[in-house]
Amino acid sequence: MITSMGKMEMIFPYGGEGNDRLWGGDGNDKLDGGTGYDKLFGGDGDDTYIINRKNILFFPDTGGNDTEINQC
Repeated sequence: MITSMGKMEMIFPYGGEGNDRLWGGDGNDKLDGGTGYDKLFGGDGDDTYIINRKNILFFPDTGGNDTEINQC
């Protein structure tokens, strides 16, 4: 399992082949869980979620303009 915590203005955490949990920081983040059963948490800012499997859960915050890119 990979766990990532963003602390920069723009981060791009990427999960591996396993089941991952990725967190964005306060800025605008791009989160890609890779393969596996993943959970993506954007945090503050305008975040982008790369959805490349149907078994990814993502939790956008309510204050930003978040984007979902569905590659299923």
